[in-house]
Amino acid sequence: MEEIELIDIADENDHVIATMSRSEAHKQAGSYIRIVAAFVFNDKGEILMCRTAESKKVNALKWSYSAAGHVSSGESYDDAMKRELEEELGISSETIEYVGVIKRQHAKDSERSNSFHRIYKILHNGPYHPLEEEISEAKLYTLAALRAEIARSPKEFSQTSLEALKLVIG
Repeated sequence: MEEIELIDIADENDHVIATMSRSEAHKQAGSYIRIVAAFVFNDKGEILMCRTAESKKVNALKWSYSAAGHVSSGESYDDAMKRELEEELGISSETIEYVGVIKRQHAKDSERSNSFHRIYKILHNGPYHPLEEEISEAKLYTLAALRAEIARSPKEFSQTSLEALKLVIG
């Protein structure tokens, strides 16, 4: 029997108001789910970007965060970020730097939930062990090379990760 993942639902001020299965939470129009996302940098200032696995429902094969995921019910944002780094990249980091939050709101007539994306910056020099169920490719970029790639092919990147990059690298 498959385990049901429970996540918290928040109001527009990010106060938890309910708990439900992840699949049901995504259908709760007007409410907010909670997401963590990180960009991992190394000592050289390179950033690890990951291409989302083809099997993912959202942003399949798009370049995105180094690691990201839902905050489980009762879990803090920081603990969720540490868990996602371990699960998706096989790294542990006690030093996570909170950068900011992106509040995503869908149209009032949308049948999808809104979301809070709490963005982090992580320093880690690898090695990285991308989880193939989540990540189809991982690549280190210099900031100049990443900016050039975004300018050349912006549709290859998830929209939310592009917004988050502005918080992290300007």
